[in-house]
Amino acid sequence: MCGDGTVQPGEECDDGNKIDGDGCDAACIAETEPTEPTEPTEPTEPTEPTEPTKPAEPTEPTEPAEQVESLMQEKLTEESSIEESAVEMPVEP
Repeated sequence: MCGDGTVQPGEECDDGNKIDGDGCDAACIAETEPTEPTEPTEPTEPTEPTEPTKPAEPTEPTEPAEQVESLMQEKLTEESSIEESAVEMPVEP
């Protein structure tokens, strides 16, 4: 339904109202306003060339693959020991 704020099939837009002149008309058709031609601007003075910037140096990864693998293994070991300790806990009647 046009005017409900949700664009639905058959609507180009839906701004939540049925007011013309706000970019979406009362029939939910997008409005385009003609633009006025502008005067050409005067060219600007060329600026002096700047020195090229030096490319960034490649950096080493913060954690090499071996360290990541080691950390993952430690985490799995911790989780495994937590599960084992939970199983070993005696249950009181």
